[in-house]
Amino acid sequence: MQTGVGDNEKDLNNTATTIPFMSEGASMNVVTNAKNTTVRDVLPLYQLTEIRLTAGEDYNELMTGDAFNLSAFQTEGYNDYNVPFNGYDPDEGYWALCDVNGNVLQSSELAEIVVNPATGRTSLKAKKAGEVYIKWLLSDDAEYNCIHGQPVSAKFNQPKYPIVEFVISEASEDLSGYRVETKPTAAATVGEGLNLTNAVSPVVYDNEDRIVSRAATFENRDLTSNAAVIDDNGVGATVKVTVK
Repeated sequence: MQTGVGDNEKDLNNTATTIPFMSEGASMNVVTNAKNTTVRDVLPLYQLTEIRLTAGEDYNELMTGDAFNLSAFQTEGYNDYNVPFNGYDPDEGYWALCDVNGNVLQSSELAEIVVNPATGRTSLKAKKAGEVYIKWLLSDDAEYNCIHGQPVSAKFNQPKYPIVEFVISEASEDLSGYRVETKPTAAATVGEGLNLTNAVSPVVYDNEDRIVSRAATFENRDLTSNAAVIDDNGVGATVKVTVK
């Protein structure tokens, strides 16, 4: 008699669950081999060769007395293949004064790098007009290793560092208390150019009412000749004189 597939499966289930293979119970022992593995620090493949600015401009303008917050700059490390260097820490470095060629300076009469003792903020303080440069350097205890290349630190195999330029200008004086006295009117013929400086003779006084040697500027003037032009109808310009 033939049996179907369903009957075979039923017989197999009955054999596995109801018919014992041994008259007595048995036990099984399993021996396994365990091996512990420790993963060391991940090393980049290639050497740190350059540190670049990733935030902030490499050219900035300041006035004397200004303080520029250097935390506005952010840096990132790169290898020779223009790939960010894994493990670079931007806190393992600092800004230092340098010359235009990148040579580190201990001090400068134009500016100084100061640290606020209360906040820890580092700033560049502008003291005198001129051009100042700062350079990012690795801290003495920073060291970066790789698989294919040499160790990099502040003492050997240093990377290329970013340099930032600052142009410092003298701060403008407060002229709010200054005043100018001139002749009330000046005569000229139709179509004639009138030199205002000679015509109205401006005299500048400071906020202590002293005469000072400062130039005066004229609104509605011919910038090339410092002159106001009388039009064909004989009407002249109303000129406002200010100190510069």
